[in-house]
Amino acid sequence: MIREEENGRQHGEASGALPNGLSVARPGDPAAPIRCFVVDDERLARIVVRSQLERHQDTTVVGEASDLPAAVSGIRSVKPEVVFLDIGMQEHSGFDLLPALGKESPLIVFVTAYDQYAVRAFDVRAVDYLVKPIEPGRFDEAMNRLRERLRPARDGTPSVPSEEPLFVQAGKGGCWISPRDIAFIQSDRNYSSVTLTDGKGLIVRQTMAVWRRKLPQPGFLQVDRTLIVNLHQIRRTDFSGHSGLVYFMPGAAPLTLGRQATGRLRDAMAPARSGVATESA
Repeated sequence: MIREEENGRQHGEASGALPNGLSVARPGDPAAPIRCFVVDDERLARIVVRSQLERHQDTTVVGEASDLPAAVSGIRSVKPEVVFLDIGMQEHSGFDLLPALGKESPLIVFVTAYDQYAVRAFDVRAVDYLVKPIEPGRFDEAMNRLRERLRPARDGTPSVPSEEPLFVQAGKGGCWISPRDIAFIQSDRNYSSVTLTDGKGLIVRQTMAVWRRKLPQPGFLQVDRTLIVNLHQIRRTDFSGHSGLVYFMPGAAPLTLGRQATGRLRDAMAPARSGVATESA
C-alpha cells in the first residue's frame, strides 16, 4: 500500500506535514519510496492520481495542493522527487510552477485534459504527459520512465542521454522515439521526416532548431540546412568527388548527399573511418 503523509485538504492549502512517527525517506536511497506530490484544482482529479499511485508500491504521496501558491509552499517544504501537475487550473497554468520553483523544481509529470501542450511540456523536460481520463497502462508507462530518470541519482549509475526517449508530435497525437533508433532527419520548414533504423518513417511537427537542442551529443551531425544524420547508425559511405552515398539499413536505398553535406560528413568521419566502411573515387 502507498504510505500517505497527509495534512489538511482545504482549497488553497497544501497537505504534506508528516504525522508523528513517520520518517522521511532519505534522498539518494534506492530502496526508499518515490516521493510524489499532486497538484490539481479539482479534488476528484487528485484522488484519481492518488489511486493510480496506490498500484505502485514503490511510491508515497507526501503532499498535494489545489493551487499554485500552495503548491510552491508545499513542494519547498516536503521536497518531493516528482510532481504530478495539472495545466489548466482556475487562476494559474501548471507551467507557472516551474519558474516559481527555479532550481528546486523536482521532476514533472503533466496530467491534463488538454493535448495541445504536449510539445511545450517536453521542451521543459517533463518526464511524461498524461491526458485525462488516465488510462492505467499509460500511467504505468509514465512510472517506468520516472524510475529510469530517477535511477542515476538514487543508485549512482550513470545516465545514458542517447537512450533517453524523446516525445515528438506526429499526426493527431504524439509518440516516443529513442534517438538511437533514428537514422536521419530531413526537414521542410516546420515539419521533419524522420527515418528510423527499421526503415519506417514519421512526419513530425518539429523544426531543425528544436532537433538540434533535443538530440544528444555527440552522435548526431547536421550536414546541411535540412539534414541531420546519426553517425552511430551509418554502415557504409561512398564518397565520389563532391557527392556521396550513405548506407544505414541493410537492403535499403542509400541517402544521397550534396556537395556541402558530403564535405561535412567526410570531415566528421575522418578520425573514425576505421570503424565505418568507406569508398572514395
